Amino acid sequence: MPKLKAAILSYNHITDLSPLTACPDLVFLELFCCEQLSDLSPLMACTKLEQINFSVTAVRDIRPLYALDKLWLVMGVRNEIPAEQIEQLRALLPDCRMTFEGYDIHEVGWRKVQEGTYYDWYLELREIFGYLRGDYSGRDALG
Repeated sequence: MPKLKAAILSYNHITDLSPLTACPDLVFLELFCCEQLSDLSPLMACTKLEQINFSVTAVRDIRPLYALDKLWLVMGVRNEIPAEQIEQLRALLPDCRMTFEGYDIHEVGWRKVQEGTYYDWYLELREIFGYLRGDYSGRDALG
């Protein structure tokens, strides 16, 4: 899928991201709760990547993200990432909003700019994936 722009692969047993090397137009990637995933290196081929959430995974090395200069939103909560790598990523991408601590993995910082205000990209994805038509996560889809 060379024209793929957004992929939500959350809550699965994925271990290999190498198929994404064939997706040069990928800008959005959600890998939340892919607890067996540890290697982000295939994403180095996704040079247009802007947003990534790899919270609650086995990722311990974020150096593959260093070259992705289009990133403006990174979530890597509840992973054991060395502080030096986080500091280096912040230095390389000073305008990127990054969250590596906390518990609000889905909402403020990822889907919402602030409480009550969703990012425009998330509103668009909600519409595309039909999230506005009902409950998709075990709670109110509009909440």
